Amino acid sequence: MHERVRNQIENQTKVYATKGNREIKELILNEGDWVSLYLRKERFPTKRKSKLSPRGDGPFQVSERINKNACI
Repeated sequence: MHERVRNQIENQTKVYATKGNREIKELILNEGDWVSLYLRKERFPTKRKSKLSPRGDGPFQVSERINKNACI
């Protein structure tokens, strides 16, 4: 019985993951692409002091690609 329940939970988790990730698009940036940054309060507390401050900055040009998810 425990094995059957464990299999059911794993199958349902896979279903939730596929439904949740259905609309996520993989974004791969190359050198020369233009990007804008979103400044979150948690990550950049000195840049976002009030709600009237700008939320984004850019556009910036990608100068170097480190891997699929990281650029400089």
